[in-house]
Amino acid sequence: MLSSILNQVRCLSGIKRDAEYREGRTQLQLGDVLVIYSDGVTEAASPTGEEFGPTRLYEVVSRNVDASAAGIRDRIESALTKFSQGTQAADDITLVICKRQTEARRMAASSGSVAPVIR
Repeated sequence: MLSSILNQVRCLSGIKRDAEYREGRTQLQLGDVLVIYSDGVTEAASPTGEEFGPTRLYEVVSRNVDASAAGIRDRIESALTKFSQGTQAADDITLVICKRQTEARRMAASSGSVAPVIR
């Protein structure tokens, strides 16, 4: 499923066909979060021209790692809005957030006590 999402994202994220990229593999552990973002996120500017940057993005994600994928997205969007203070975005802002469910949540979903959540 993730490879299907990533194949679709490649077209949206502006990956160039003849550029060189490294391939890697990893396995998300229970509770892990994967955030894929466009440069418009980190290059979002404040009224003084300062960029949001990868450090602020990392801080927002790490403070909210226990939230759902949608919750993490909402907190990133909120942080960007607060930081930019109405400054017009110069580029697209694209976020893809994947979160592997914890074992307890998976068990509850499979037992029928909690409806499975698709994000």
